[in-house]
Amino acid sequence: MNRMIKSISLFVGFLLFAAPLPSQGEGSVKTPKKTTLQQIEKTPQAFKNLAVRIEGYFRGVGALHNAFFTRFTRADFVNFEVWGTSKKLWVKEDFDNPTPTFFVDKRNDEVIDLISQLKRYQKIACTGIVRNVFRGKPWFEITKIEILPSKLNTGTLARMVRGRRLMERRRWKQAGNEFNMAFAPGLDNEIKGWVHFYLGVCLMRVGNAEVASEQFRRAMALMGNPSIAKDQLTLLSQNPKALVDQHVDGIQIPKKNRPMWEAVEISKAKTGKVGVRDQAPKKSTSQPANPNK
Repeated sequence: MNRMIKSISLFVGFLLFAAPLPSQGEGSVKTPKKTTLQQIEKTPQAFKNLAVRIEGYFRGVGALHNAFFTRFTRADFVNFEVWGTSKKLWVKEDFDNPTPTFFVDKRNDEVIDLISQLKRYQKIACTGIVRNVFRGKPWFEITKIEILPSKLNTGTLARMVRGRRLMERRRWKQAGNEFNMAFAPGLDNEIKGWVHFYLGVCLMRVGNAEVASEQFRRAMALMGNPSIAKDQLTLLSQNPKALVDQHVDGIQIPKKNRPMWEAVEISKAKTGKVGVRDQAPKKSTSQPANPNK
């Protein structure tokens, strides 16, 4: 009898040892830590097994799974992708790199039904637990999704993409028109802040310092990182004339309409071809923020 009792005790002890310990964050999903996807991805191990609440933009349902190193199998979980709020979706690099490691248990009918109704770019808040960190990436089990009032639409994104391309070509007025038309009801503050910022750069480069300053101040009030706009405002207050774009595209402007100073500069450069840009001397000018940011 004693031997049987001892065997049962050893067996129970083995089961207790083998059973998975409760995660640090389990049971605390009702009071999750509010943070950002950017912060979690920076230090994912610090958030492992913690309940978190993060905001982002819905990308769509994915097909990711990993049965060997995580619990997330295709049979038991639905996978979806999210862009963090720090992502600039009008920049190709950010658009092409959402976070793909969000999962919902298929038995969670409420959240599964909601995912099927979500539209791309819809802003959501996801509550769940960082279950795994694999290859330096956090893997989330989401238990709750809230639809947030802020909106983003393809029209706004298209205007911002075109505006930035025009900035790269130094067509500041046309770019400004695109950014003006990018505003839409319900835009998130961060996105509105970037629109104001780009407008400020365009206005600064055509010499409208007063209105450009107002755009930078509005951007500072809305952006999560106001220093970007503050730096431009400081430059503008120091020497606004130096920030006006004096570039003239000789290829696009007929010879008879070119300004006098271009002929003088070309003459100094000892070139025989009027209007060829790579033969004219390069004029150093103070540069505003990179429009590719």
